[in-house]
Amino acid sequence: MSEIILTRKKDTIADFFKEENPDTHNLIMLASSDRGVRLNLGKRGTQWGAQTILHHFTKLQKTAFSSHPFLVTEVADAFQEEVSLEDGQKSEALNITKAMAKTPKASVHLGGGHDHIFPLLKSYANAPKIVVLNIDAHTDTRTDSFAHSGNPFRKFANAYQGDFHLFQLGIQRFANSPSTLSPLERGSMTVLYDEEVTGPQRLSLFLNQLQLTLNDQVRFILSIDTDALNSSDFSAVSAVNPQGLKLETVLGIIRWYKEVCPHENIMGIYEYNPLFDDLHASCAKKLALFLYEFFKRK
Repeated sequence: MSEIILTRKKDTIADFFKEENPDTHNLIMLASSDRGVRLNLGKRGTQWGAQTILHHFTKLQKTAFSSHPFLVTEVADAFQEEVSLEDGQKSEALNITKAMAKTPKASVHLGGGHDHIFPLLKSYANAPKIVVLNIDAHTDTRTDSFAHSGNPFRKFANAYQGDFHLFQLGIQRFANSPSTLSPLERGSMTVLYDEEVTGPQRLSLFLNQLQLTLNDQVRFILSIDTDALNSSDFSAVSAVNPQGLKLETVLGIIRWYKEVCPHENIMGIYEYNPLFDDLHASCAKKLALFLYEFFKRK
């Protein structure tokens, strides 16, 4: 009877992971909590999303990849969020600020629910201007007074003292109430609906309008809520999308973001629920591809 010996694949991205703290590095921040999703009456399970995406990312080959090492840190406290989501968000914002203190080459924030975009934005509260490109089926600007995964942008806009511009791409008309789509009390919100994204001219005009808001002082953040993707490409989410964006569309926007971002690159990926992935972990592998596209050398 022959013996099979399993070994880790050679020359994978896992070789770039370091314990020391180099001067130039890439940063991956994990937010392993789904408290905000459950408060929004969503399915449990996104708390395991970040670790699952990271696992599949490390297995990719490092061909044509940046030589910068990766630092990985958990920034959310799931136990604290169970007691108080608001206190947990304050703690996460401080942890993100500490993690970003050495100005990494590029950073990714992995959730968890989309409520984790709030502490990420809060960590930039001293910036004079913030621009967010949010790829999503929902605007996540609900008017509820308590925090959850459905209202982080309105909650942040109300608290932020600077110039805030929120660009929403892929929004579904049938998935957002009139109050959710109401204007922000502070800042601006520009929406490109799902049916408009397929028209190349409309998408180009939308991205050009966004680009006009950018300069060297702006913090420009790319936020991807995975329920923006069409269920035929991506079904491992709490709110499955019957007619969302195609995978290639989102990959193209990641490439565009890297080209136009005037400052440090930072991307958030949220709402992936591995409990609803298939046996091949197809959705996790697709998000690992998003990370690969984001981190690979320009």
